[in-house]
Amino acid sequence: MAKVALTALLALSLLGGAAQARLRPMAQSGWSSDPAYVAWRCSDFTLAIRSSALRQRAALSSAQPEIWKDPYVWVHDKSLQKRIQQAIELHPTNENDFVVDYLEAFQAVELPTPFSELELYKSDKATCLSRFGNE
Repeated sequence: MAKVALTALLALSLLGGAAQARLRPMAQSGWSSDPAYVAWRCSDFTLAIRSSALRQRAALSSAQPEIWKDPYVWVHDKSLQKRIQQAIELHPTNENDFVVDYLEAFQAVELPTPFSELELYKSDKATCLSRFGNE
């Protein structure tokens, strides 16, 4: 998992500038009833959050730590991650990789605004939590 996180961080740093997001929220994708699609999207979504949150926190000055207190704590919940992983094991083939698309969407946010304000983030968080866990 650490190797995957490092790969995602590298992909984010290689993207440079704010790229246009290619993702629509899962609920609007037409695939939200497909268990494999939701499992892989939630897995990639949570990986991108962990990577992007680290990058955004590092970019903020120490004068603004209150912005970053807890908006992403939910993504580290071990039971949520376990349920997502179990769902992925049922659907081992993934034709899409959404990590880079999420990283592009999250990078497009101007600091100090947290990317948790994006509609994509809010909607996909709600989808993942309704499917795999509770807040």
